[in-house]
Amino acid sequence: MEDNLAISVLIAAELLFLAIGLAGAILPVLPGVFIMFFGVLGAKLCMPDVFSWTAVWVGLAITFGAQLSDFLLTYLGAKRFGATWRGALGAFLGVIFGMFMPPQIFWIFVMPFFGAFLFEALGGADLKGAAKAGTGAFLGGVLAAFIKMAAVVAMFAWILVEALGAL
Repeated sequence: MEDNLAISVLIAAELLFLAIGLAGAILPVLPGVFIMFFGVLGAKLCMPDVFSWTAVWVGLAITFGAQLSDFLLTYLGAKRFGATWRGALGAFLGVIFGMFMPPQIFWIFVMPFFGAFLFEALGGADLKGAAKAGTGAFLGGVLAAFIKMAAVVAMFAWILVEALGAL
């Protein structure tokens, strides 16, 4: 009975980590995927007989993959839409600067566009080409946000399945 109560409390805590993690997948001020990973690690440390180390290692891999996707997809989106190395660099720098400019929810998507556009324009591209590169950077950033949300949900699902299996 006590184990069921402990698992129920842990599931409630994991739901809180899920909510914060999902918010952080969109709001760069919160490192959502990392928060969810710490929820997975916390579950293992609190109840070592219930949760596997495999969940922790898979969660760590998912976390780093999702964070890498944030930078890589913005870069690749710009490249796919015709950006030169200048535009791709501008998009990458835009992600970094956007993380620190309030309100981040706005700037994390706008700055990669602006960075790619600006660097392409400074490199001699016409406005249409620069705008196309910026659009690619923006779309890459949006795709990365969806990947981070999927990563948070995947880690939550793994922990939920392990917790329900222990009941």
